[in-house]
Amino acid sequence: GQGRGVVAVTSPVHDSTLYAPKGEEGLQWDEILIGFNYSFAAALRAYGLEDECRTLMQALAWELGSKRGLHFRTPAAIVPGKPEIRAQMNMRPLAAWALARPVHLNG
Repeated sequence: GQGRGVVAVTSPVHDSTLYAPKGEEGLQWDEILIGFNYSFAAALRAYGLEDECRTLMQALAWELGSKRGLHFRTPAAIVPGKPEIRAQMNMRPLAAWALARPVHLNG
């Protein structure tokens, strides 16, 4: 995600022809999925990886708030390096709640 968030499905070669050889659109192969990132951050926190969780959350806050002006809005996905977003009012409440109250796995 180039320091903007975790990209769930991607390739070291950013070439859509790998996934859409006939020019198909809508595969969403290069998106940063915001709900996935919040869930992943919650998992990092639950496993005691607080620094990694904070790094990811700071990257998301910068990308969504400072860069894109999406304060209090959580889109389903953003495209790194482009102004494109998908479903801008799509809040992922369970992922956000998981961050607010981490599950303690060790007792």
